[in-house]
Amino acid sequence: MKKIKLKKVILAIFTLTSIAVIVKFIFFSNNLTYNNLKLVPKECNNYIVINTKSIKKQITSYFFKYPTTLLELNKNTENFKTEFGEIDFDLNEPISLYWDKITNIRVINFSVNGSDKLDPVKFELLEVDNKSDDVFINQKRNTIYYRDPSNNRVSVFFSDNEIFPKEVITKYISKIIISDSSSYNTNVLKHFQTNPNSVIFNLENEFLENIGFTKSSGEIKLETEQIYFNLKGSKSDRFIFKNSDTLKIFDDYWGNISGNLNTHKLMNFEIFNELLDSSWNGVFSIGLKEIKNVGDLLKINQIEKLSNFFNFNLFLGNPSYTKDSIATEYGVLKYDSNFNGLILKDENSTSLKNSDKDFFNASIDFEAMLEQKTNDFSWTSIRLILKKFNLKNFNVKCFPFHESEFKIEGELKSIDSTKHIILSPFI
Repeated sequence: MKKIKLKKVILAIFTLTSIAVIVKFIFFSNNLTYNNLKLVPKECNNYIVINTKSIKKQITSYFFKYPTTLLELNKNTENFKTEFGEIDFDLNEPISLYWDKITNIRVINFSVNGSDKLDPVKFELLEVDNKSDDVFINQKRNTIYYRDPSNNRVSVFFSDNEIFPKEVITKYISKIIISDSSSYNTNVLKHFQTNPNSVIFNLENEFLENIGFTKSSGEIKLETEQIYFNLKGSKSDRFIFKNSDTLKIFDDYWGNISGNLNTHKLMNFEIFNELLDSSWNGVFSIGLKEIKNVGDLLKINQIEKLSNFFNFNLFLGNPSYTKDSIATEYGVLKYDSNFNGLILKDENSTSLKNSDKDFFNASIDFEAMLEQKTNDFSWTSIRLILKKFNLKNFNVKCFPFHESEFKIEGELKSIDSTKHIILSPFI
């Protein structure tokens, strides 16, 4: 009897010790070098930082609560482990991604334990003729790899254009020195150290500048059942949105996109030229009812052709329009005096409801979308895959934030709370 009790005591001590070691390793290891953050070029303001330690802590807490899902995850990720199993990722160090808008080169920097042990042959890498024997190229994927054994990290460079090793070595590998703060963007490090969220980012590119978005930065917060994100920025005199009118939303549609555009700022956008010839006030709403021709949708490469793949309804705010209807390529828009605008009527009775005076908002009800009735065989197959993602709904809105600023807030929610939102496809 005493021996049995002694065994139980030893087992309990061993279990508690193991848990303590795991908890200490996961929650209290602080030896961060921030080396991956110190690789973003000084003048680069396009970056994403993934707080792998925070995400690891959050997912580990989930597995403590639902331990059986770990077995399912292990079973369903065999292919991934076969491909990348020998890479010992260091998940205490954050991962950085940045893109240089001048060269159009994107870079991802991550930490591994024993980067010198990575086998170039397995990943079809050819050594580049250079003083260092740690620069490789994968010509099939148009990517360049740099492993830095002294700092246990790997950098991957890729581009839509042909990528040249000499340019990468000169502009990035040789020029940016981790120990020299004058060679990298110190704001990235400050941004990360003052923000505990799962992902942080900063955006600056020509498209955003053209629509009046400047100094845009934000974060993503990961939870078991949902993902939150927000972005704050400043408005320039090119800002294409306004909030003087109330947005409209279609009632019985699984998808809604609504906007409050400043028509005076749209003169340089060819897509709006036809609308600007009328008395449109900039308010619009699109209600998505059904996806069709899904097989062809996956091959689309022109945004203006998207309308061919949805059954949808359309509202255009037009309080001073003098005609009862107007013919368009989408059908006949009819004037509705209740909402002071033109509506593309379909075979069903349609109702609009007033929303807030925001710049824009969008929503998707995934449950309703997956229940849509269609004879499209491709949709039947894709529907089964989408169900594995366990998604409930998605909502995003952009609204004024102080006089010269804007804010975008959004959330993605899951259906089954026992399945982690980013692991659902694998469990």
